[in-house]
Amino acid sequence: MQASTPQPSSPPRLDGAKEHHYVYKITFVDGSYYYGSRSSSVPPQEDVYWGSPITNKNRWREMMYGKEILRTFPNRDECTAFELDLIRPVFRDDPYCLNVGCGRGVHQTEAVRTKIGQTMKGREFSEEHKANLSLAKTGERHHFYGKTLSQEHRDRMGASRRGERNGNFGRDFSAEHRANISESLVGKMWITDGVTSTRIPKDSPIPDGFRRGRTYPPRKPKH
Repeated sequence: MQASTPQPSSPPRLDGAKEHHYVYKITFVDGSYYYGSRSSSVPPQEDVYWGSPITNKNRWREMMYGKEILRTFPNRDECTAFELDLIRPVFRDDPYCLNVGCGRGVHQTEAVRTKIGQTMKGREFSEEHKANLSLAKTGERHHFYGKTLSQEHRDRMGASRRGERNGNFGRDFSAEHRANISESLVGKMWITDGVTSTRIPKDSPIPDGFRRGRTYPPRKPKH
């Protein structure tokens, strides 16, 4: 079982570049637990992923105890099936189980993804709503406020995303795709609260606690 401290994360799942598939269990100091499945570009023992919870996020920040690798699989489908077999018998009746359902992990069909995209297309949030979203993650409300990662942990995170382990390794974007990325960044600016950084439209008001600019992680010392 790995020692705790890392926070939940949700890196993109690009199974084509991720050959290690495993099911894990996260246990908390009060005895509660959470099952999850993962596809990674590094062996499970080296993977720094600690889940991406939708509910009970405070437990990940305050009560995490350890992560246990339960089983590895040759493909994602077998991995997901085993995860669901673990969750189904307990998620409704066991008060210590933090999984809120047993449907997560099942890949959505193209038709479902298209329907979700059409539903969200053109949706706009009011300025008040945007400000509330920003405020909810500002200062002490931010999940990483006052916390730091050890140099060893940072090195492991960096190593897990270099070379062939990077999701974009070997990919060649077309000129059209690059133009689309560039266009999506036009008219936006970076803002930061000293911990996290994000981009907003240049004509949007800067939320309280934020300023123009960007916060970068500390650079590694040169040897």
